[in-house]
Amino acid sequence: MATKLVLVVEDNRDIRDVIALLISNLGCACIVAATRDEGLERLKTQYVDLILTDYIMPGMGLVDFSREAARLCPNTPVLVYSAFDSLAIDIEALGFRFIRKPLDERALKAAGVC
Repeated sequence: MATKLVLVVEDNRDIRDVIALLISNLGCACIVAATRDEGLERLKTQYVDLILTDYIMPGMGLVDFSREAARLCPNTPVLVYSAFDSLAIDIEALGFRFIRKPLDERALKAAGVC
């Protein structure tokens, strides 16, 4: 059975490393990007099964990122996380799935990450 590949886009190195470890512990493969621009560069050479990104990041906005990601990796779901529950409605209204930080293996599994 093929391993699911997840792209994690997170500007905080420590958080990015923890999320990658959690995903690995769940049995999925993971590639990481420190910016949304870097994430798009990765998608040019690697098809992924899921994109996991922080809602609040410097640089490119979430909607522009997801639009370009959809062009590069059609039908790949985008799962957006934030520590702010109040953003869940906005995130879901934009058509994204929401998961609350801090992330742990149970939450990632429940959200269908792996």
